Amino acid sequence: MVSTRIGPDAQFQGARQFVIDFAGPKFDALTEDQPPVAIANCSGGAHLADTLVAHNGFLGGWRVILKLVPPADTNAAVDLRCSLQAGGKVVGETWVYQWSPH
Repeated sequence: MVSTRIGPDAQFQGARQFVIDFAGPKFDALTEDQPPVAIANCSGGAHLADTLVAHNGFLGGWRVILKLVPPADTNAAVDLRCSLQAGGKVVGETWVYQWSPH
């Protein structure tokens, strides 16, 4: 995992967008004609409205975009996890993040 960026999501009201860049030798071996699949989940009544995986030509790795819709009735922290799978096996490390609305 190379970087994580977080910001508001324009598509879903109140949602946050997480952009995660995965790079390194294990990810370089994955091809665009057989892209990896993102396995992502979150806790605490929140839900992921959308998940996108795209090849990142600049880094040579893969970019995952998660759109998190937090629960409306609480300010509790949300735990997020994301890994990339190829051929049914996890590639590289699992990204883990705890996001707090405040």
